[in-house]
Amino acid sequence: MRWGLMVRPKGVTLVAILTFLSSGALFFFYMLMYAGFSVGMESNPPMTGVSLEILWFLFIPLGLSGFALVLSFEMFTGAKIAWYGSMVFWIVLLIYFGWYAWFVGSNLKFAQSYEYQIAAALTVPLIYSVTSLAYFRTNGVRKYFRV
Repeated sequence: MRWGLMVRPKGVTLVAILTFLSSGALFFFYMLMYAGFSVGMESNPPMTGVSLEILWFLFIPLGLSGFALVLSFEMFTGAKIAWYGSMVFWIVLLIYFGWYAWFVGSNLKFAQSYEYQIAAALTVPLIYSVTSLAYFRTNGVRKYFRV
């Protein structure tokens, strides 16, 4: 401890960097999905345009991207709200990508051609969320965030 402040654990720094990188990855994921839905993906005949029903599906990664960007910088400061925000972020990320893995696996014929690549791409956010949730529940991290 220096000057009454606790030294940031190295794991928190690593998670903050990973959260910053996931912000960029989520934005890229949003852009890919938006482009795919705009050109009709695998539908026959191609249906272009984004319908109102899938807007929520598209904008969840965009919202998570912005939230992760702010959250990653707050983790460095050790703000108590960053710990709570992280818990919410990872739980929403788990729910969204769990649902998305089910949706892609059961509904798109595109998924049958690239099932291993899609499984690998969807497993990474799930592993990141679970391990980060578990790590942030440890005593050293909770003490750093004063929770």
